[in-house]
Amino acid sequence: IKTAVTKYILFLLVLASIGLFFVSCTPTSDDNTTGSGNSELPGETSGDIFISVIDNFGTPSYSWSDSNVVDLYVVRTSDTTSMVWGIQPNIASNIASPVTHGTVPNGCLNYVNGYPEEELALSAGIEYRVEVTSSNGTWGRKVFNPTGESGGNNSDSLGIIHGFVVDDVTDAGIVNANIISDDNKTTTSGGDGWYEIKVLPGIRLLTVNADGYQTNIEDITVTSSDTTFQFFDMTVGTGGESFGAISGKVIDSETQLALENVMLFDESYSTIYTNDYGEYFDTWESGSHTFTASQTGYESFEFTATIITGQIYTKNFSMMADTGNASLEYLSITTYDTSYNLVPSVYISSDDGVYGTTNEMGELALYVNTGTRTITASKDGYETSIRTVDIEGSSNSLSFFLTPTGGGTGTIAGNVRNSQYGDALVGVTIVSDDGASTSTNGNGDYTITVDSGTRTLTASYSDYYSNARTITVSDDEVVDDFNFTLTPNLGGAAGLMNIELHWGATPEDLDSHLETPLIEGYEYHVYWGDEGETNAAPYAMLNLDDTDGEGPETITIYQFFAGTYKYYVNNYSESPELTQSNAYVQIWTDQGLVNTINVPTTGTGYWWYVCDIDGSTKEVTIVNQIMEDISRSTFSMPSKSKD
Repeated sequence: IKTAVTKYILFLLVLASIGLFFVSCTPTSDDNTTGSGNSELPGETSGDIFISVIDNFGTPSYSWSDSNVVDLYVVRTSDTTSMVWGIQPNIASNIASPVTHGTVPNGCLNYVNGYPEEELALSAGIEYRVEVTSSNGTWGRKVFNPTGESGGNNSDSLGIIHGFVVDDVTDAGIVNANIISDDNKTTTSGGDGWYEIKVLPGIRLLTVNADGYQTNIEDITVTSSDTTFQFFDMTVGTGGESFGAISGKVIDSETQLALENVMLFDESYSTIYTNDYGEYFDTWESGSHTFTASQTGYESFEFTATIITGQIYTKNFSMMADTGNASLEYLSITTYDTSYNLVPSVYISSDDGVYGTTNEMGELALYVNTGTRTITASKDGYETSIRTVDIEGSSNSLSFFLTPTGGGTGTIAGNVRNSQYGDALVGVTIVSDDGASTSTNGNGDYTITVDSGTRTLTASYSDYYSNARTITVSDDEVVDDFNFTLTPNLGGAAGLMNIELHWGATPEDLDSHLETPLIEGYEYHVYWGDEGETNAAPYAMLNLDDTDGEGPETITIYQFFAGTYKYYVNNYSESPELTQSNAYVQIWTDQGLVNTINVPTTGTGYWWYVCDIDGSTKEVTIVNQIMEDISRSTFSMPSKSKD
């Protein structure tokens, strides 16, 4: 990879010297990144440039947040020294987003063409990494696993935005309006102007276009698995809004602490300030802007950003204290392991007494004395690395590749139970991603010895859905109570729905509550005080009521009736707050896991209104609100007394 990148840099210099940079390589007509059913693949991301990977039958599409990308390559994480696919500009100045794997856009060339490792279609179940770099030195990286399907089953981490697109004068719904998110998700409005779009969590920019109307753009904060309502008023005419957004975080280069109240301003002196966490975000007019960051006691920092309509430009940077010492210069340090993975929290020290710790991106900027410096990188679990570097001029960089000292093992133990009734499951197979395996005994208990590090354990059992959990274990560490619950396979039970409540060790007692629509003349409330029936009204039952923490607590709906079912969770223990419970609800049908809903992290009250379920279609509408109380006309809940 390094040889290819070096050749490419020389290639760019030659092209620049003869003035050949005049076009961008753009996707061909075959590059479809928003096809029906496709969804964002989850995975670890790093760097300044945000990368999105959309699954599509082994040929995913890649999109990114920077308009100056000049290099893209894909590797298997198991062998990061060999590229399986990559492109670079040929007669172009940059690579335009998005790009489909295996398809070389006009103006680009495939510099992996003919390599033995080349994969024009990626293999399902293999972990890959895509990386892009830009002409201004920023980069982005994402690790992902193709599913081999169109969209796969990876939409649980997405958030939902829905609402209406209407005429701002008549309030009539606008049909076939195009709604586009900055993370390349798209949809169109229906007959009443209603739309719904699944997007990545974070601050999203939604752009709405409709024939005969001006463009409308709004920024919306979206939380994973939550639903947000957004209304769009459209004005008759042409043109309209033309802006994107800029965001990022500012830290002190030495202490790595966030800098608040940093003022950023562009050439027109439009300003924005960082908050208490050093973060900044604001919508900005599209085009190229030069920003200056200023803070009392720090040297100013300047950068150029190209704001694209409907897109967010992200720039994270650090600022140096203004010492007035001309003999000090900037040194940018990045720490990796030997597999080219970024390593955070590495202690860095210079022989002139300057020190610091790399951030979550494995990056640190130090202000060191000029001349030959000896730099030391150290972290528990890795061999200490010492390098020398000549500090001269205002731009100096250094990378460390740290060797793990591991090789030890740890022990993980736990229990496996049926999620509906809490029964211990005997003979469940537990497999670790390092190849170790075991099975549960007559009490549903297991013990497994694994290689130290971050491990993924998968529990599998006949006629049950598999469950995978991830844990980090150190050398000689013993981890107890790493428990699993397995849900029976409902594939042969069309019409059934399991609603499972899970939470942490505290509060000890969370309770599931289901309100039914009208069934045979009555509305019902299924909970610990009235557990319901399986073969008679309400045809729903609380199968398991847990009172000592963690759960699960399960309600099964055996037969649906027209109307709305409402599902709530009550914090019977009252303390700690629901927002601190780490609770989540999983909904299972004969199609498998269809929804995972995490408890909100904000709000006050003893009730969590989770979702509504349409009894006719079984469609789940996520509400996800913490409430002081719920308005109920069909029941009054008695005082609770449990042994």
